[in-house]
Amino acid sequence: IFNWRLLGEESGERVFLLLVLPKEKIVPLLETCRHKGLEIENIICSLDLLIKIGEHCSQKEEEFFLFSHKNAVYFIAFKHKKYVFHRKFELTQTDEAGLGEEFLLELKRSIFYVKQKYKLIPETLNILFLSPLLTEVLKKVKTELGLKEIKFWKEEKLPYSASEPQEISPFFILWLTYYHLIHELISLLPPEILLRKKIKNWALVATGIGLVLFFLSLFYLFKNVQEYKKQVEYLSTTLDQLIKIKKQAMANQQNLLIFALFKDNLNF
Repeated sequence: IFNWRLLGEESGERVFLLLVLPKEKIVPLLETCRHKGLEIENIICSLDLLIKIGEHCSQKEEEFFLFSHKNAVYFIAFKHKKYVFHRKFELTQTDEAGLGEEFLLELKRSIFYVKQKYKLIPETLNILFLSPLLTEVLKKVKTELGLKEIKFWKEEKLPYSASEPQEISPFFILWLTYYHLIHELISLLPPEILLRKKIKNWALVATGIGLVLFFLSLFYLFKNVQEYKKQVEYLSTTLDQLIKIKKQAMANQQNLLIFALFKDNLNF
């Protein structure tokens, strides 16, 4: 299963995000969920979500975004609100000192590469989420990294503090916070699942149209029945009037015959 979206264009080169997912691993899981009554609406990539958040929230010409979850750290660079570069590195050290040094070394490598490759010199580093240990390491070397500002996204942007550990996955919280951006992300649902969803949606639409036509037919029949009743009443009234006219005409005819006989007698 694969899909892609255009991230931007830099120096005449178009940049795409291509995502691939082994079908044999995801389809059985989706079928299991469906048999248990759960319908999967979408399958998205965490990197795609982070890039879309950066595109949506970048405020300056050049900015870095940093996000960490467990041992993985995502470093993403943007220019004019467009994606330029990202790097994901895994921290392998277990002790605090070694972990802080490894994190700092990998971050310096990422910033150096972006400066050399893309000529970016951002002054702001946005922290979506970072552990307290790595946060302290980052604050101590802010000047050394050439940064004027390290911006932690507080509660006014996210429903958690970016420098505090959470029991719930930060990815899940980001997903909840930026749910309105989900429809712009790459979907990795298998084609047969998408087809089934479309058929289901069309079935709902067809059912809705059928109900509308049914009620319109009932309304039409009701209206016609009322009109038919009015016509029957009108015809019945007209028939009564015609019968009265006929009776009157017959009475007048008898009167004329009597008058004619009376006239003949007078002439005689």
